[in-house]
Amino acid sequence: MDANLAGVGVLFEGRALVRQGRMNEGMALLDEAMVTVLSDDLSPEWAGNIYCHLMAAFHELADVRRAREWVEATARWLEGLPVTVLFTGICRIYRSQVLQITGAWEQAELEAMRVCQDLAEIHVAGAAEGHYQVGEIRRLASRVPIL
Repeated sequence: MDANLAGVGVLFEGRALVRQGRMNEGMALLDEAMVTVLSDDLSPEWAGNIYCHLMAAFHELADVRRAREWVEATARWLEGLPVTVLFTGICRIYRSQVLQITGAWEQAELEAMRVCQDLAEIHVAGAAEGHYQVGEIRRLASRVPIL
């Protein structure tokens, strides 16, 4: 069986079960999907897509603990990818959001600013998301300059 297809199947089955209220079964499959991402059995494109869907699911569920665990695990995966791979920026936006939620404001802002710089030339929407994140961090930390 194709590992990419199997990984996507586990991901969407997990998301469907969560939406049906079958949380334990669904979350177990979402965890399995993330383990697949980190196994190096998937192409970077598929792994990145699955990762983004998982982070969206954890965000929707306000599952900060899981998001923090997977963001840290994925940071190691990203180290092997060149900056030109789009997922490095998008994944770091999620990392910035988790850092923000857990109170690491300065780290969150620095991460978001790096995303802005790294994606400015290759993905305008991703860079814009980084700028939004910087603004949101500053707003929440009451560090927005008054004009």
